This record gives sequence, C-alpha cells and structure tokens, in this order.
Amino acid sequence: MRQQLALKQATVGPGNTVVLTVSGEVDLVTADDFEAHLKSVLSPPNEVVILDLSEVTFFSSAGLSVLLASAESAESSGIRFRLVTTERVVLRPLEITGVSGAFTVFDSVDEAIASTQYRDSP
Repeated sequence: MRQQLALKQATVGPGNTVVLTVSGEVDLVTADDFEAHLKSVLSPPNEVVILDLSEVTFFSSAGLSVLLASAESAESSGIRFRLVTTERVVLRPLEITGVSGAFTVFDSVDEAIASTQYRDSP
C-alpha cells in the first residue's frame, strides 16, 4: 500500500519562521499538493521557511522540480529557504543532479531554526 503525502505546518521561533513537515512519498501523484503547500508559505510575512523532509520515504524528479522552483521563488521573495533531512531518498537525487549546492541543508529542525537567528546567513 502506498503511503500518501502528509504535510504539517507550524510557525516557530523568531522572524516569522514556518516549518513545513512532509511525510510519505513525493512523486508525480503528490507533487501538486506538495507544490501548493510550499507556495502557500513562500510569501510574506514569512521570512524563513524550513522544509522538513526527514519523514519522506520516496522523492522523485517531480518532487525535485517542485523543490527547485520553490527555492527560486523564495530567493526572489527574499525568504530564506532551509531543508532538513538526512534521508538518502532525498539527498541522493539532489547530489546526482548536481543541485545540492543550491540548498542549505540541516540535520535537524532545531539546527535550521537556530540558523535563522543570524540574519546574514544564506
């Protein structure tokens, strides 16, 4: 049985920081929902968006495409965009496609939140 995509949103810490936690599979079937949720948080007054992918069990090229578009959107809106994951299913596609350097990746949500305290961080 396929695990559906689940998303949970919370506002935390300083500077209008939003944590969007994703679990399940990010693929062609779920990419539109994934994209819609990301778009909804990638706008002011949010200053930082932390995308927690620690519970993602599958991450396809459709998810990667949404992730890249979201990073561009965040940059053009002046929103700092952070990823949280240690999962190979997410990290490997980023590495294989050569785009891992386009993202600031943390091992935990706590580390990503702590990084928001420094306004000059990328």
